[in-house]
Amino acid sequence: MSMVSDTAPARSGAPVRWIPAVLGAAAVTAGLFLLMTWLIAEDIVRIEEPAGLEPMRISFDPEPIAIDEGRDPPERIDTEPPPPAPRIHTENAAPAPGPTVQPAPPRVEPVVELIGQGFTPAPPVDVRVPPAYPAREQGRGVEGDCTVRYDVTAAGQAVNLEVVRCDSSGFARATVDAVSQWRFAVSGGRASDEIVARGQTTTLQFRLD
Repeated sequence: MSMVSDTAPARSGAPVRWIPAVLGAAAVTAGLFLLMTWLIAEDIVRIEEPAGLEPMRISFDPEPIAIDEGRDPPERIDTEPPPPAPRIHTENAAPAPGPTVQPAPPRVEPVVELIGQGFTPAPPVDVRVPPAYPAREQGRGVEGDCTVRYDVTAAGQAVNLEVVRCDSSGFARATVDAVSQWRFAVSGGRASDEIVARGQTTTLQFRLD
């Protein structure tokens, strides 16, 4: 029994269907090429040069300049110098500078109240160091008082300083720094760190002149 294949006619007709497609693509390509050529040709604008203009020439050699040597130079005119400036004489001479006046330093008056609470009378102050007026209070024009309490050793030093009452913290620091440097007249015969007078009270008054 013989068998007949149904696919033979389809294979023979396949190349025939590609011919119209190829021809159509070639026609479209040629049409686009002609259209682009026409559009480019229309965009070119030719500009004609106006008639009657001379061509431009560029030369790197400067042209010679004619100088008239027979021309007389300008006449010189002599002018007189201006008169000297007048001098002005003053009868009153400037006063001579006087001596420089230095401002008086701030005044600090110690009001010493020595209250002996120990077994000996209050020793007198032998060396009194004045306190420095606080710069902040001096700049603001502030005045005030400050009272401190302390003990005196056999070496004549003020120890255990305590602020009792002060009008400002600046006055308190200045008072403590000054009184701690004071020296008291104390008789010898004792150990230097022995307390010979307790509870001494001193008040310093800070005043601006």
